[in-house]
Amino acid sequence: MRSRIQDILIRQVNRTLQKKDYIGCAGKLEKIIRNDPTNIQVLNLPGICHGLCGNHEKARDCYQQIVWIQPDVALHYNNLGLSYQNLGCHETAVTLFDKALSLDPDLFEARYNRANTCLCIGRVTEAIDEYLLILDRNKGHPLTLLNLGNAYGILGLHTDAIASYEKALDAKPGYTDAVYNIGHSYELMEQYGDALEWYEKTLELDKEYIAAWRQKAKIHRSFGEVCKAEEAESILALLSDS
Repeated sequence: MRSRIQDILIRQVNRTLQKKDYIGCAGKLEKIIRNDPTNIQVLNLPGICHGLCGNHEKARDCYQQIVWIQPDVALHYNNLGLSYQNLGCHETAVTLFDKALSLDPDLFEARYNRANTCLCIGRVTEAIDEYLLILDRNKGHPLTLLNLGNAYGILGLHTDAIASYEKALDAKPGYTDAVYNIGHSYELMEQYGDALEWYEKTLELDKEYIAAWRQKAKIHRSFGEVCKAEEAESILALLSDS
């Protein structure tokens, strides 16, 4: 009987997922777990659904229940930490990522989330160490390289930041954020010609990249290039209104 109930609930879950009804899906998944609290395949899914809906408190509660059911699974602590991160409880999140890594030092998600959280709360050198460790094990991971560049930039190490963004671009050609960040790094180094060149490259990839238009307008305005500044500002106004 339990198997038939589970089959029916899982079919209902699939239908609600197809409709992107994540709240409804979470409710059905919770029913599955009540019928079978050890169902590893679905234990994390209610929290994921609540997180997709932006209901991070409910996601946290779901993940906390899972930790109680399976206290030795690293991924559960990572997911609980991520829900705390989304709630702005960064120190608690770091503690939970540490717990995940104590159970599984190779869990990419936990180390990556820990690095991002450290960066968010100003523990920049610690974040850099984590990013470098990730890259030692996952060479050429574009988003990690991008975030590493951001961390270098916060410390004013713009040359190192550019090198990291260039590696991200090598790993992921056409990576618009990396292209823009190279331009912004040059701007922070007061190398405005190089900055404008990279902002143009950004706009070749994405004509609606608002930050690139904003920085272009700012640089042109600062050099008294009124026509170019006004053109960029006009496009920026159109994009901001859309």
